[in-house]
Amino acid sequence: MSFKKNILKKYINTEDIYYLIWHDPWKYTKIITIYVIILWFLFFLHKNISNYIQSNYINIFFWLIWIILYFKFIIKFLDIYLDSIIITKNWLTIFRWDWILKYSSENIERDSLEAINEHQNWILDIILKKWDLKIKRAEESYNFDEVSHPNKQVSTILKFREKFSTPPTETEPEEDLDKFDVLVETLWEVILDYIKKGKK
Repeated sequence: MSFKKNILKKYINTEDIYYLIWHDPWKYTKIITIYVIILWFLFFLHKNISNYIQSNYINIFFWLIWIILYFKFIIKFLDIYLDSIIITKNWLTIFRWDWILKYSSENIERDSLEAINEHQNWILDIILKKWDLKIKRAEESYNFDEVSHPNKQVSTILKFREKFSTPPTETEPEEDLDKFDVLVETLWEVILDYIKKGKK
């Protein structure tokens, strides 16, 4: 069972998660690029200041900034990583993680779902095959931005809707562990080891 599923099960009221839709990797690329640029800027700034002023306080100050940025990056990364459209036995749940220990979830029943639209923002969306999904229910609509292969995802949602509308015949096989989840789980273990070593 995937790392993401184990986390989400603690926040949604179901044991069965049949399918997950998450953000396109491009969204992670943007945040990584921004933080790398900031870190390089701080590195060169530190180097130039150190040439003129020799002080341990300057080094401590920059180390504090780097540590704060590192933890801010981890929080922002998890903020994007945990956002999901979840297909469960109870139907659709739109789960959004916000900063630290703050989240929201919207449950959409099968009968209340009116439409699922795909929305393109700019030309890069066509090249990368990532669009926004807009899910409509009565007078409300929910936007989930930057989803890979939106046509396939919409088709999957509709297939599950049809499947759950009829009595089940066979149990669904367990999904294979996703490579991206393995990467995040490994990253999480490295962070925990780093924190434990820091405490020692």
